[in-house]
Amino acid sequence: MIIFSSFTNANRLELDCPDSSVYTPNSPFEQNLKLLLQSLSSNTSLNGGFYNSSIGDDTNQVYGQALCRGDANHTACQDCIENAVQDILKNCISEDATIWYDLCQIHYSSQYFFSINTGYYGKFPDSNDQRRRISDPVLLTKVLKYLMDNITSEASSDPLKFAAGEINFIKSNNIYGLAQCTRDISARYCDSCLSSASVELIDKYGDLEGGIVVDSNCNVRFELQRFYNGSSISLTYPTSADPTYLYHFCSSTNFTRNSTYQTNLNRLLLLSSLPSNGSSDGFRNTTFGQVPNRVYGLFLCRGDVTAATCQNCVTFATGDAPQRCPVSKGITIWYDECLLRYSDSNFFSTSTETPTVALLNTNNVSDPTRFDQIMGGLMNLAATQAADSPKRFATRKGNFTVFQDIYCLVQCTPDLSSSDCNRCLRISIANLPTGKPGARTLYPSCYSRYEMYPFYNENLTETPAPAPTPVLRSPPSPGSLTRPKGNNNSLLIIAIVVPIVVSVLLFVLGYCFLAWRARGRKKFNAIPEEIEKKRISSSIIISIVLPITVAVVLFIIIDCCFLTRRKRKKFNSIHAEIAVNEITTVESLQFGFGTIQAATNGFSTNNKLSEGGFGEVYKGVLPNGQDIAVKMLPRSSGQGAEEFKNKVELVAKIQHRNLVRLLGFCLEGQEKILVYEFVPNISLDQFLYGMNHLNKFQ
Repeated sequence: MIIFSSFTNANRLELDCPDSSVYTPNSPFEQNLKLLLQSLSSNTSLNGGFYNSSIGDDTNQVYGQALCRGDANHTACQDCIENAVQDILKNCISEDATIWYDLCQIHYSSQYFFSINTGYYGKFPDSNDQRRRISDPVLLTKVLKYLMDNITSEASSDPLKFAAGEINFIKSNNIYGLAQCTRDISARYCDSCLSSASVELIDKYGDLEGGIVVDSNCNVRFELQRFYNGSSISLTYPTSADPTYLYHFCSSTNFTRNSTYQTNLNRLLLLSSLPSNGSSDGFRNTTFGQVPNRVYGLFLCRGDVTAATCQNCVTFATGDAPQRCPVSKGITIWYDECLLRYSDSNFFSTSTETPTVALLNTNNVSDPTRFDQIMGGLMNLAATQAADSPKRFATRKGNFTVFQDIYCLVQCTPDLSSSDCNRCLRISIANLPTGKPGARTLYPSCYSRYEMYPFYNENLTETPAPAPTPVLRSPPSPGSLTRPKGNNNSLLIIAIVVPIVVSVLLFVLGYCFLAWRARGRKKFNAIPEEIEKKRISSSIIISIVLPITVAVVLFIIIDCCFLTRRKRKKFNSIHAEIAVNEITTVESLQFGFGTIQAATNGFSTNNKLSEGGFGEVYKGVLPNGQDIAVKMLPRSSGQGAEEFKNKVELVAKIQHRNLVRLLGFCLEGQEKILVYEFVPNISLDQFLYGMNHLNKFQ
């Protein structure tokens, strides 16, 4: 798939022109295509800004569709379609192509695609990279998500499949958003397409002044200036006094109105809502009254919210809970910012995993197997960190793709022990819906959540550095597997036992032979007794010495074999250890793409130092404050991953005061990046000899 982007025409956003299947110039297909595009040019504006048609027979049939933006007038729509037709004929010879302009889009194909769910394949115009960053991306992300959720719902149910809206952001500044689908798809498919595009819009451009994501069936956009015509939805973001309600459960036991229990409950809720009782860590548990009318209460605020947000949520919850469960003795109610729980039974310092709530984004991720692997690893790391933290709270962030991150959050009530917290979180994580862009599980004692956009305040969390994308290595070959130590002991036992057994057998056989021979001689021969005694003595000596000699020889042979085998094994293990160390050395030099992207301010043109045949060079700053030079190798270099790593390892071992030191590398997808120490642009004399030496010459 080749994506062409151009700035020669200010109105063009993107051209998707796959080279997998191209048509022959002056062929029947091209003739039909030109007729089709001419039909789109003349009929789209006459049909309310949307038109699809087909021309040709089965072998050379072409299907085409044109869509103008919902706020474009008749003239603007026709002009845009005409420009797009000329552009796509001039710059693409593919049998399936899509071109997007600011006010329109055209899609044609040799395959039928009308009203069909072809899946979401978002594209990101290069013009997005020219936008400036904003000062408060966390607030923008929250407000933008609220806006896009509302206009997505509006557009999918609108007959024109179009909606625009605005919402106040900071002071008098507004965010303006737009969402649109092609009119041939269903409302459900439109909502799915727009939701997927909105997730990527927020994740990729949630820290910029605007952004646009396009697909052949839908597109979304936001700006900090009004960019559309006509009326739009005007929204107000919920204030901090109104926390986002998630779910609640009422207990099955009730109290009598105006009873002692209700009086104690009201006093407990009043006590919890007082600002003086909002503890600094966002957690408090307390009781009120005497048994059997004692009430146990607890509130917990999310670990990244401010004290003011926490207090607002708790105050709201203490008034909201009695209205949702008017006569229940207990309730567990969850908000996005806090949790409130009370009961007539003591539940303090006890892990409770029921009732359970699971909430999820109904869309699917592009690579669910890899996504679940990365997400699961991040969630488990966060669970371990939270269980060891006094606040029982932790967040984690990791790369899913070059442009998309996964954000994870877990939390327990701080009255749980470390082991109980860890157990509760493991159960919560195991029950998370998988393969989705976002989900959460809510338990009375803990909860876990992941999203593909920053839903928590990173400035108020101790988030570790983004976790690198896991690298899947093939299993070691059978020859490299370490054998159990028991084999060494077995060989040693054999070396001792075998000679002893052989010697005993030889001794017994020799003794039996001598006894048989002695009896035979006494019976048939009259040999003098003294001579016979000497023969017997000699035979006895031989029967003793021979087995011992054979045993010693066998012992020496087996021992030599054992020593040789052990030396060979030690030699192999040393080589294996060296190989492991070499691999570890290379991996230890690897940077995540997100880290380098942040260090270079998104590869900003202001950070660009140079560009040549061997790639572009940017200046960057690592989180520890170290200046670096980042070199992006061209994708056309043809180097494989292993060849690239081998060269990195070789260069990393070269150290010299007159050579720039290699700090590491990045290898993600098709990106190959080298990270060097940054050397200021000074004269060669100064670099070689230093300032003092240079001053002597001056």
